[in-house]
Amino acid sequence: GERGQFFTPRPLVELMADLVELDDRDRVLDPTCGSGGFLVVAHGRGAEVDGIEIDPELVALCRLNLKLHGADPRSVRYADFFRDVPGDQWDVILANPPFSLEIRDSTILENFELGGDGSKSLSDILFVEAAHRCLRPGGRLAMVLPHSVLANARFAPVRAWMDAHFVRRA
Repeated sequence: GERGQFFTPRPLVELMADLVELDDRDRVLDPTCGSGGFLVVAHGRGAEVDGIEIDPELVALCRLNLKLHGADPRSVRYADFFRDVPGDQWDVILANPPFSLEIRDSTILENFELGGDGSKSLSDILFVEAAHRCLRPGGRLAMVLPHSVLANARFAPVRAWMDAHFVRRA
């Protein structure tokens, strides 16, 4: 809980895979892959999968989970998605990132348009922007976000940014 880690229930993973119309032509990234639920479902639908995880214990668990499901466990790497944003691009990003953790590291915030005033921002907001950078043109993102980001007046500039870069479907 202190890291904002909560595992995504399988019905929600399936719903999100359906929303992005995931198929066997897609290359999929989960930048906060945890135990690998999104990656297992994507692999099961024939997609090529990659994962990033900041917790080394979860990296090991995810690799084991992928191996047990016939996927390449080496497709998961130990990294911080904010500090080590991949230069590669994917067709689909599926994610349930840590919610509402304050990011105060100016070396991270200076690299984000949504980095607020440069003194702090929230992890979920930065994940949206980092994910956008990793999508191929026409790529699809399904990400769990807190209701506050989608409803509170405080986050109107974030929604405007999202509406400029994405089509919200759910």
